[in-house]
Amino acid sequence: MIKRIILIGLLFQAFQSLASEYIDAFHSNIEVKVSGDIYVTETITVHVENDKIKRGIYRDFPTMYKTALLTKSTVDFVVLSVKRNGANEPHHTENLSHGVRLYVGSRSQLVSRGKQVYEIRYLTNKQIAFMEDRDRFAWNITGNDWQFKMNHVSAEVHLPQGVSMSMVNSGVWTGFAGETNADYRSEIKDNVFTITNTKPLEPYQGMTFSLEFPSGFINNDGNWFLDFLSDNLMWILMLIVLLSLLMFYLLAWHQVGRDPEKGIIVPLFYPPNDISPAAMRYIVEEKSNHKNFTAALINLAVKGYVKLKKTQDGYKVSQIEVGNKKLRPASSGEHIILKRLFSGSRKNVYIDKQYDSKIKSAIKQVNERLKSEYKTKCFKDNKMLGYFGMGISFLVLVLFMLHLNLLTIEVMGAMFIPLAFTAFALFILFKANKGLWDSLVVITHGLLMVVAFISSSGGLPKEVVFMTVFLVVINGFFIYLLKSPTPFGRELMDKIEGFKLYLSTAEQHRLDIMHPPEMTPVLFEQYLPYAMALGVENQWSERFANYLKSAGTDNNHYNYSPNWYSGGHFNLSGSSSSFSDFNRGMANTISAASVPPSSSSGGFSSGGGFSGGGGGGGGGGGW
Repeated sequence: MIKRIILIGLLFQAFQSLASEYIDAFHSNIEVKVSGDIYVTETITVHVENDKIKRGIYRDFPTMYKTALLTKSTVDFVVLSVKRNGANEPHHTENLSHGVRLYVGSRSQLVSRGKQVYEIRYLTNKQIAFMEDRDRFAWNITGNDWQFKMNHVSAEVHLPQGVSMSMVNSGVWTGFAGETNADYRSEIKDNVFTITNTKPLEPYQGMTFSLEFPSGFINNDGNWFLDFLSDNLMWILMLIVLLSLLMFYLLAWHQVGRDPEKGIIVPLFYPPNDISPAAMRYIVEEKSNHKNFTAALINLAVKGYVKLKKTQDGYKVSQIEVGNKKLRPASSGEHIILKRLFSGSRKNVYIDKQYDSKIKSAIKQVNERLKSEYKTKCFKDNKMLGYFGMGISFLVLVLFMLHLNLLTIEVMGAMFIPLAFTAFALFILFKANKGLWDSLVVITHGLLMVVAFISSSGGLPKEVVFMTVFLVVINGFFIYLLKSPTPFGRELMDKIEGFKLYLSTAEQHRLDIMHPPEMTPVLFEQYLPYAMALGVENQWSERFANYLKSAGTDNNHYNYSPNWYSGGHFNLSGSSSSFSDFNRGMANTISAASVPPSSSSGGFSSGGGFSGGGGGGGGGGGW
C-alpha cells in the first residue's frame, strides 16, 4: 500500500514537471556594426501549457541606465520584426519606467499548448563603451528577470570585420544578478564569438559576456555632451529649480527670517506690560496648552477669584463671591476660565483625571485668546514664503520623476499618501514653536512617515525616497529659520527674561544695589504664578524662605499655607511637597481632564564582471 502511494506521488510529481512551462532554448544572434549599432535576433523556443503563457510571451528591454549624481543614460530599442513558428506575429509595446516591454501575441487569441518558437529581431545603440585605447561591449544575453527555467542558452557575437579574436579579451558569467559563475563553454572563429551554457538557468538567472578590443574598429561619432543634454534635460531643469529653491530660501531668510538682535538683559522687578502669567509663558515658548491654563487658574486663586483645594483624586475649584472687594483685574484669558467653569449657578468644579468637556473647551478658548492677542504682535511665521518654497519643492520632485520616467498614474497614486503626510508634517512645523527641539521632532516624524509610506507603496526607487527626504529636510530647516520674533516681540522677550532673572535670583544681596521691591508674603504670592509659568518657582520659593529666615520666622513656618489653597502645606525649601510639585501635579490633572477617553495625547511612522551587468538584459514572462 505504501509503495503504491509513493509511486502515485512520484508519477504526480513527474506529471507536474512535464506540464510546467519552460524555455527549452534561448539563442541570441548579435551583430555589432561599424556604426556602433547592435542588431539582435533572439530565437526563443517555449513549452506552453496556457498557465502563465496564455496569449504569448513578453520581453522586457532596459533603455535607461542610471549614472553618477542621479543622472541617466538612455539607449534606443527598435523592434524590427516579430515571428512565431516562422510567421509574423501580432505585437505591441508598453513603456516601463526603466525601458520597454514587448508583448508578443494577440489580446484576443490564445496560443496553442506545446512547443512554440518565437523570433524577435531588434536594433539598439550606444552600447559600446569607448575608453582611451580600447572599446568594450558588455551584454546581458538573456536578462535576469525571466520567469521560466532555460534549458539551453547560446549566443553568437559577430564583431566588425578586421577584429581578430586574438585581440579580444573576453569574460562570461552566469547565475543570479551579481553572481560570477562560469557554467559555459565558448568558441572563437574569425570574428565570431560563440557561447553555450553547460548548466540550465533557473528562473531569474541569466548569462552575461564582456568583450574588449582595440579602439578604431567602431566609429565613435557621438557627441557625449549632446547625448548628456538629451538624456538629462529634466535633470538639468530639476537642478536649476533646486538651486533656485535654495537661493530663494537663503534670500527670504536674510530679508525677513533673521531674528532681531537680543537686547541687554537687566533684572526687571515687575511683569512687563502688565501681561498675565499664561501670556508670559506663551510669549517665551510660542505655544499654549494646559500649562498656560494652569498658570491662569492659579493666578485667579492668588487674586482672590477662586479657591483651590486638594482632594483625593484631584482638585476642587470654588468660585469666591467678590462682592465689593477690590481685586486685581483678571486678564481676558482668566475671564474666559471664570465664564466657562462657573456658568449658571455652578460654584464648584472638580478637576480630576476623568474627562470634562468644560475643561477641554476652556483650555481651547484660552489658547485661542492668547494666540489672537500675541501671535501676530510677537511672532512672524512667514508661512506664505514657506508655502511658496513647498510649491517649488513639488516642482523639483515632479521634474525628478519625469527624469526617471516615473510620472505615471500608478506611481502618482502611490506617492499621494507620502506627499500628503509630507505636507502635513511641514504644516505642523508652521504651528510648532520656534524651539529647535520641537522643530526637529516634527521634521523627524515627518521623515519617518514619508519613508514608511513610500516603503509600503510597492517599492518606489530609492532615488525618489532620497529626493523626498532631502526636500523635507530642506523645507523643514528653512521653515524653522523663517520663523522669527517681531521687534516688539523681541523687546518683550528681553523684558520677560529680565523679570525671570529677578525671580530666579535667590540671593537678595545681588539685587540690593538696584533697589528691588521689599519681599513680603503678598509680593511672593502675587509673583508666584509668574514663577510657575517660567519654571523658576523653586528659586522664587527659596527667595521667600530666605526672607522669612532673615525676619526671624520660626522654622515651622517654612511649611507655608496660603489663603487661596487648602489641603496641605508647601515646603519652601524646594524639596517634596513644594510649589513645583503642586504646579506639575495640577497641570497633569488638568491635561488628563481635557482628553476624551478615546483620544491619545501622543504625537505622530555599465560594465560587466558579473551576471546581470552590461547592456541588454531585462527579462520576460507570459501573458
